[in-house]
Amino acid sequence: GYACTMQNCLIKGNVAVGNAGGGVFDSICQNSVIAGNYAGFLGGGSRGGTNQNCTLVANGALVDGGGMYNSVAFNCIVYFNTNQAGAVRNIYSPSECVYTCTTPDPGGAGNTTNDPNLASLDNPRLNAGSPCIDQGANAYASGAADFSGNPRIYNSIVDMGALEYMPLPAITTAGLPTG
Repeated sequence: GYACTMQNCLIKGNVAVGNAGGGVFDSICQNSVIAGNYAGFLGGGSRGGTNQNCTLVANGALVDGGGMYNSVAFNCIVYFNTNQAGAVRNIYSPSECVYTCTTPDPGGAGNTTNDPNLASLDNPRLNAGSPCIDQGANAYASGAADFSGNPRIYNSIVDMGALEYMPLPAITTAGLPTG
């Protein structure tokens, strides 16, 4: 998307040949998954604009900023993005990151560099024990629902990324027949 506002979107498999911003360019993205995009120069996932509670994974760029270039990220996961040589290139400066999970640490309040512990790159849900659970800042949360329609804030503190962690209900076998 170019110069637009996107909420609860899947932005996947786009290519910007010889340019920047394979997934989104100068846009506002909220509660969205930006994955598997490529830019022929900089910013495979996002170039410019603002990302709030987004998950940017498995994006690539020819030069740098496989995840983001010259972008702002609040409560995001920007991880597992590369350049053409396969080097980890999540963020290329100047980018501002606050309450974001990425590596290396870009500076900024509340960031973590720990692996976000996703189910998989194709299913970017947080697993139990993820360092992104309850680690965002509610002031930067966007909207009432996350990417999959669940409450945007669960357990009183917003999670990093597009999807709130929702524990599975306990399964009980009490009262079931045996044998």
